[in-house]
Amino acid sequence: MLLCSCAHSWLERDPSDALPIEDALETVEDVDNALNAGYRTMLHHFYYGGTMLWLQDVRANDMKTTALGMRTALEYQFQFSADNVATDLWTQPYILIKVANTVIGQEANIAVDSEAQKQALAQYIGEAHLLRALAHFDLVRLFASPYKKDNGQSSGVPIVAELLPPSATPGRSSVRDVYEFVLEDLEKAIDLMGPAKRNGRFNRFGAMALMARVSLYQGDDSRALAYAEEIIASDQYSLMNPSDYLASWTSDYSSESIFELAATAEVNAGGESMGYVMDPSNGYGAFHVSSSYHELLEEWPADIRKELLTVFEMGGSFNVVEKGLLGKYPGKEGAGYVAINNHRLFQLAEVYLIAAEAAFKGGDAQASASYLNTLIQARSPEAPSLVASDINEALIFRERRRELIGEGHSYFDALRDGKTLKRAHEGFFGQVEEIDWNDFRSILPIPRAELNVNDLEQNPGY
Repeated sequence: MLLCSCAHSWLERDPSDALPIEDALETVEDVDNALNAGYRTMLHHFYYGGTMLWLQDVRANDMKTTALGMRTALEYQFQFSADNVATDLWTQPYILIKVANTVIGQEANIAVDSEAQKQALAQYIGEAHLLRALAHFDLVRLFASPYKKDNGQSSGVPIVAELLPPSATPGRSSVRDVYEFVLEDLEKAIDLMGPAKRNGRFNRFGAMALMARVSLYQGDDSRALAYAEEIIASDQYSLMNPSDYLASWTSDYSSESIFELAATAEVNAGGESMGYVMDPSNGYGAFHVSSSYHELLEEWPADIRKELLTVFEMGGSFNVVEKGLLGKYPGKEGAGYVAINNHRLFQLAEVYLIAAEAAFKGGDAQASASYLNTLIQARSPEAPSLVASDINEALIFRERRRELIGEGHSYFDALRDGKTLKRAHEGFFGQVEEIDWNDFRSILPIPRAELNVNDLEQNPGY
C-alpha cells in the first residue's frame, strides 16, 4: 500500500478504489508511515505536483499555452474526451482515499502505550479524515458540476468511505452527498487534530482552511467566514512584509504557510512538475502568464507581485514574452532543479480572501474591505485603501486572481458562482472564448479506463 503511487499494475485490473485488505497497520509508527505515503501521492505530477495546479490556469484567462503541440494545449483548447483525459486525475485522489481509509479502518488495531502515543494517533486519524475529505472535494470539483448550479442535485463522484474488495463498483453519489461527506470528515479532523505547526503535514488550522474553502464553494458564507476568522485571530500565521515576499518562493514554510506539500531532491514531481512544465529554459515552457494578467497587475505600479514575473523565452527568439514567466516555482534555493518546489496549498492570503468574500456576501462590506486592505497593503503598500462602498464581487475576484495565480484556483473561481468565464488575451487560440457551468465541457469526462471497470454514468455531452 505504501508504494501504490508508483505501482499501477493492479489499477489496470481492479477498480480505482480497491486495495488489498491484508495491508494492516499495527503501531503508531506504521500509521505515520502510511500518511507519509499519502502525502507523496499528493505530490504526484498528475495531482498537486503539477496538473491539478496548471489545469485551472490554462483553462481560465491568466495563463496561455505557448503553442499547439505543447503539453497543456489540449486543456487550453477544452478538447477533452474520455479517451484523452488523464486517467491519473481520477486515480491519484482515489489512491489518497485508499491510504486514508486504511488508516481510519485500522484505528482499533493500533497499539498505544502512552498518552503521547494516544495523542499522536488522534492527530494521525484526524489527518486521514482531512486527506480523505480533500481528495473527494478535488474529485467533485473536477468531474462534477459546481454545488450552486442546482444545490448539489447533479451527479457527483463515488464516495469511498472504507476499503473495498476488488470486485466493488461503487456508483456516483450526488454532489450534495459528496459535500456532506467532506464536511463530516473535516469536522472529525478539526476535533482530533492539534493546532501546532507541523511542516509538511496538516494541523487543525489546515483542516479549518479547507473547511472554509469548501463552505465558500457550497455557499455557506457564514461558516466560511467563521473558520477564516478563527484562523486569522489565532495569530499563528502572519502576512509577510513586501520585502520578504519574493525570496519566500525559493524557501520553505513562510509565515503565511498553513500547509505546504513538501518536495525534496529525492521526492518531487520530476519532469512533469508545475515548475518544469512552465519553465522555458530548464523545462518545457508549455504555458506562460497572459496579457490579461499583465493588465490586471498594472492597476497598482508598486505591487510586489509584479516582481515575480520575468522574461519567458524559448529557443532564443521563439515566443519571447516580457514578464511571462511566473516565479512561484523556481526551484528551491541551491537545488538547481525547477521541479523541487514546495507547493503552498493552504496559505493565510487565501484565508483573508475567503473572509473578504464571505463577509461581503453576508452583507458586511466594511469587514470585507478591512480584510482586503490588510492583504493588499502586504503586497502593494501604495495602493489606496478601500472603503465599504468600493466593495463588490468583481473587485474581490480580481484580487483572488492577482494573489492566487499558479496555485490551482483560477478556473474554479471563475465558474463556482454561475458566472461566465471570458477568455481573452493576446495570441489566444484556446477555441472556447466563453464558458459557463451549463457547457458540458466545463467539467471533465470520466476517464475511459475507469468506465471500463466501474459501472459509472459518463458526464453528459462526452
